[in-house]
Amino acid sequence: MNTKGHIGNISPELSELLKYMNNPNAYPVNQSENALIYKIENAVNEVKTNSKWRDEFMIYHLKQREAELRGEQVGEARGEARGEARGRAEGEARGRAEERKENVQNLLRAGVTEDLIAKAFNLPISEVNAIKTQLAN
Repeated sequence: MNTKGHIGNISPELSELLKYMNNPNAYPVNQSENALIYKIENAVNEVKTNSKWRDEFMIYHLKQREAELRGEQVGEARGEARGEARGRAEGEARGRAEERKENVQNLLRAGVTEDLIAKAFNLPISEVNAIKTQLAN
């Protein structure tokens, strides 16, 4: 249940309370016969006019915001670290692939057979042949 919904039968008192909670500023409290609404309204007004409570709430709110900002900073730092690690891993993989390709090209230039190169580098023969074709062009 929420303040705008209802399922089944609810008491008139609960219905009135939900209407009040949905929009307390627009609710005609002085026309209500529900004592709980008066108690809630008085408590809210007391809190609004109590400077100590207001100051404590503001301090609490500021601390919450500081915690949120710290959380965002930690999250950003973790994300950056993950991104850097991923980028480093991808760069290393590309470097290894490029080095392997250069080694295959050097062996092909030296006259080593495609079959032997494929076995030495654990590559499919088709990849060695593709590198050979690129080398010829």
